[in-house]
Amino acid sequence: MPRERSGPPGRRGVTERWGTARTVLAVLLASTFLCGAVVLATYGLELWGGRTVPDVAFKNHDAAVAALAAKGFAVREEDVPVDDGVGKAVGTDPSAGTRLAAGSEVLLRVGVARIMPDVQGVPQDEARRALCDLGAQDVRLSYRASDAPPGTVISTEPAAGASFRSTDAVTLTVAQALTVPYVVGKTEREARLQLESVGLSPQVRYVTSADKDQGTVLSCDPAPGSALAAGTTVALVVSAHSPTDYHHLTEYFAYNPRILSGYLSDQGFSLKSNYVAGDGTLQALFESDGKGTLVLGSRPYSHTFAVGRGKAAGDLLSQGTPFDGIRLDLPSSELPKGASDLSEAAVSAVMDLCGLTGRLQTVNQDTVARPEGPQAEPASFVCAYGTMGDTCWTVLIANEQGGTRATVTAARTSLYEGVNLRPFGGSVCSFVAYSDACAT
Repeated sequence: MPRERSGPPGRRGVTERWGTARTVLAVLLASTFLCGAVVLATYGLELWGGRTVPDVAFKNHDAAVAALAAKGFAVREEDVPVDDGVGKAVGTDPSAGTRLAAGSEVLLRVGVARIMPDVQGVPQDEARRALCDLGAQDVRLSYRASDAPPGTVISTEPAAGASFRSTDAVTLTVAQALTVPYVVGKTEREARLQLESVGLSPQVRYVTSADKDQGTVLSCDPAPGSALAAGTTVALVVSAHSPTDYHHLTEYFAYNPRILSGYLSDQGFSLKSNYVAGDGTLQALFESDGKGTLVLGSRPYSHTFAVGRGKAAGDLLSQGTPFDGIRLDLPSSELPKGASDLSEAAVSAVMDLCGLTGRLQTVNQDTVARPEGPQAEPASFVCAYGTMGDTCWTVLIANEQGGTRATVTAARTSLYEGVNLRPFGGSVCSFVAYSDACAT
């Protein structure tokens, strides 16, 4: 029988060795994969290679600290200003997912409210940087005259210590050199407000001005632009309309007493005595050379003035002290023709001189209503009375002590509302005439 033929001995050996190698390789690969899986698994279980920084963002403070401590990290904290999430973790350094050796330090950033710092006295650029470092996005500047060093912060809004959000407007008020603002041409009220707003003290003097609106500032001293200390007085000269004639007493009530003070001075009247009565009204005596005597007070019907009584320092009228009545004793040079005859023409002449209209009554020594009882023989006189708006007036011409005098009074009608006029037949005219010409 024929024999079977087999392959060459060399090829058979190679095949057997290749099969063995493949088996070994497969075992090695399986072992390697298994080892890798074990390594990865144990690494993930943090059995070696350190610990992973956990993600603690938005956890509250205590929970974040506990999570980091559980990993074996040493925790150091840092405050971070935030709008939302106060008291919660903002993040860590190194960041979450970083692998660190156990015991390594991890910085925990914790959200805190943005608190306005105290930057008073700090230069404006430094203060602005401090706010930007806190996250402020809308920092505004305003300027105000101050004694503080120019360019330094004198106040903030919000105030120091207040909380704010990054989008809130934050205003720094910065000191400017305190200088006199330009107030010439402004109204008195505008000028006062502007001076007071920068810490200066206005002092007003009124002058008559025909070509400027009433209440307009004509000049100031020190001049605009002058550097001053806070509280310094700035003198303002303000235009003022005034009575058309110093004889026109009823017009006086339409003006600020301060204006009248300057006006009377311009007219040649000088203050002899003044004081404030118990009711708070002015009692003042002014004299002149050739223009008569003027009294401001609550008893214009009285021909006496208590000089020295309650004497006060300074011109109270210039300080704005109010008054209720006025009395002008005309000089003899202004007595009208026929004054000694107590004629109607003389009364009318005085009325015209003083701009008086609206006469309501005229009495003389024979027709005057007077209290009952024994009376001394009165001087011869004629007295006219009238009203103009809310003021009333009288003109009295009297012959007494060998001479003739003429007196004009004006008062608010309310002055006589508190007077008992019944003994005088309810007549203001009789009351004034009796008080001036008959009473001793």
